[in-house]
Amino acid sequence: MASSKLSYLKKNFDDLAIAGILGRLAVQKIPDDFNQDELSVLAALRRANPKFSDITPDEIGVHIDALDENQLMGLVSATKGILHELEFIHIENSDGDSVTASVFTDTNYPDYDVLLFDQNDSTWSSVQLKASDSTSYVQEWVDNHPEGEILVTEELAENMGLPTSGSSNEELTVRTEDFLDKLQELDAPGSLASSLALLTPLSVCIASWGLIRRRRAGLITEQVFRTQLMLITGKKALRFGTIALLMAIPVINLITGVLLLSKLLLGLQELADRKPKGCIDI
Repeated sequence: MASSKLSYLKKNFDDLAIAGILGRLAVQKIPDDFNQDELSVLAALRRANPKFSDITPDEIGVHIDALDENQLMGLVSATKGILHELEFIHIENSDGDSVTASVFTDTNYPDYDVLLFDQNDSTWSSVQLKASDSTSYVQEWVDNHPEGEILVTEELAENMGLPTSGSSNEELTVRTEDFLDKLQELDAPGSLASSLALLTPLSVCIASWGLIRRRRAGLITEQVFRTQLMLITGKKALRFGTIALLMAIPVINLITGVLLLSKLLLGLQELADRKPKGCIDI
């Protein structure tokens, strides 16, 4: 039975290792040390930048670290704006009145940011939110939407006499900047592709061990040994490269992960069903 287990582990080392890498990356998707405020900023960051939706915070930090000053300012502004919307929705949906709030599916919905529904009379309305320190920016929207409803942060509400959303622009800015700084300081665990690249040499060593033993025993020539070793290395590199490519494609990555897991489970079941030598049915 022990030899069967060793044979199974050798045969399925690649799949077991890949499953372990996927599990590690999934666990690291949301670090445990993020508090609720930081998770809110992360949600805003991902909504403002869809390309961040399916990568880890560590990997987001790598992307942010590559931005120049203007790009970073734009990222802070976009994220802060979405955070303002999410904070307002949380406040509105927690105040106990008949009005509930939600965001539009499209982050670029024209003219308005938040959809309101009054359960008392079943009416819908829309509201624009602005998190800025620019009065001219807000005044331009007011001039273009004389019948529209707008809510601004506390600082602008005081300066312009407009209704407030209840959030502070300064506080939203500080929270966003602090969180982006924290992301850049995270130790990136590496992507699936880089992990597979590191795994390839180890997999080749394990797969070629039998070949090495045969060469040492003089059962094959040096030329055959080199040829077979090149074939093993090429097959492993191709397999890991293909898996990395498939896992980078939305939807296909889920199918690939399920197939890998299914193969492992079936193999484990087959191993468990094998009877040790000398055992008989009763």
